[in-house]
Amino acid sequence: MKTKQLFLLLFMSIMSVSALADEAIIDGIRYDLDNETLQAEVIQNSDNQYSGNITIPETVDYEEKTYRVTAIRDYAFVGCTGLTSIDIPNSVTTVGNYAFYGCKSLTSIDIPNSVTTIGIRAFYECSALTSISIPNGVTSIEAQAFIGCSGLESITVGNGNANYDSRENCNALIETETNTLIAGCKNTVIPNSVTMIGYGAFFGCSGLTSIDIPNSVTTIGIHAFYKCI
Repeated sequence: MKTKQLFLLLFMSIMSVSALADEAIIDGIRYDLDNETLQAEVIQNSDNQYSGNITIPETVDYEEKTYRVTAIRDYAFVGCTGLTSIDIPNSVTTVGNYAFYGCKSLTSIDIPNSVTTIGIRAFYECSALTSISIPNGVTSIEAQAFIGCSGLESITVGNGNANYDSRENCNALIETETNTLIAGCKNTVIPNSVTMIGYGAFFGCSGLTSIDIPNSVTTIGIHAFYKCI
């Protein structure tokens, strides 16, 4: 009897969760829709890979409800080699882990000020990406977010960002509190205040021909200059 009751409770729990969420493709983009919070998250479209120029709207309508788009989920655009550009709305707060992993044709991306978190290897091997601009709202950039972006020429951070900076127009992403350079490019000039070059900071930076490392640097992380051919 107890086994039957446990099974019934488990079944009801699963059905309850299912009732609170839907998946839907709207204007070519697949979303996970939360019917309770009325929030939508962009997820991987395994039926038809994303390509070309993608514009994610702030809100989407589905079955007479309006959902606010708040996140780009883990792996959402992974391996979309035909994706060339993407516009992220000012409603999105999270770019998930590996979200744009291997998007080798992605040339431009506009990260809005609403984004607070950029996940692990979010832009790994986006080799056609030429510039990155980190807005003031970003408070967390996870490990190796921009590793392998070999085409990078410019990296900037908003002057009001409390956690990251690109001091002295150095064309690099620096974690302010630790003075760690976490992402560089072929045009980076390492400031004298940097004390550490982080893991994979220049990983795959094939256009890098020379770099001056100041005396302030005491540590160079693993794979910092790996594949700088």
